[in-house]
Amino acid sequence: MFAHQVIEDCQKEIKSGVTPDYEREANKAISLIRKSAKFHMGDLDNVFDVFKGKNTADCFSRDTKYMKLPYLTTWFDYTHKRIFPGDAPNTKEGVLIQTTGGQQWTVYTATYHQVSKKWLLYPHKCKIDIAEGGSMVTPNFFLGGKANKDLEARFLKEFAWVVVLIDYSVRLLNCKNIFAEKIPAPEALNKKRRRAGKQELFDYHVLNVVVPPKKRGYHVSTEPLSHNRVHLCRGHFKEYTVEHPLFGHYTGLFWWQPHVRGQNKDGIVMKDYNIHRKGWREPRVCWEK
Repeated sequence: MFAHQVIEDCQKEIKSGVTPDYEREANKAISLIRKSAKFHMGDLDNVFDVFKGKNTADCFSRDTKYMKLPYLTTWFDYTHKRIFPGDAPNTKEGVLIQTTGGQQWTVYTATYHQVSKKWLLYPHKCKIDIAEGGSMVTPNFFLGGKANKDLEARFLKEFAWVVVLIDYSVRLLNCKNIFAEKIPAPEALNKKRRRAGKQELFDYHVLNVVVPPKKRGYHVSTEPLSHNRVHLCRGHFKEYTVEHPLFGHYTGLFWWQPHVRGQNKDGIVMKDYNIHRKGWREPRVCWEK
């Protein structure tokens, strides 16, 4: 959704004058973004909500069978509504992942700076070697000139939450109940952009969450939800095994939409979530290609 903007702003940054190392890596990132499959994952604060209470050390250290990209080069972007005091005024984020061999990824990151109104490519790329029990992140900076250790430390700290975003996004793409619907870019608008020398817009896909139709299956013996007050349950992952399949038939990783549970005989528990109900088939995430 934002890939064409990132390309245009990176090209302007190169023309304004940058170090040779930065220019080389920026041009490489631009080339990779153009040929990548592009996913728009919505608001990243919703991504963080999914991982509340989750130890980020678990990222890429367990469930590594779901750490697989559907394409060799993949772009993810996100919006960012909540900016807290002390945070950089960034309202959009982008992550580019290139699979360089087996379970090894090279990752570039970009951010939209709200004050300057432009996308900026971070002057580093990180290599992630994915392994069961503990993956390794190796940074490679292209700052140019004398290395700034304080700046490098800040970038690495920021990359820690990028790893969480990648973890969520890739596992979501590997859910068995998520399917794609392709929506082409408007050709008339792209003709105007070509004449103006601008980067064309991309086709994009909408990911839909589909709940299997069967109603019966395995469930852990717990206190019935009917004993709880009505409350909103946030979206979350569920993994079903051969021993305990979903509806008695389905196995694998599934995404469960936010939903309402319980009965109102004891009142209603209010939480700060937005629930959008559009029947059995509801758009969750979209991507471009």
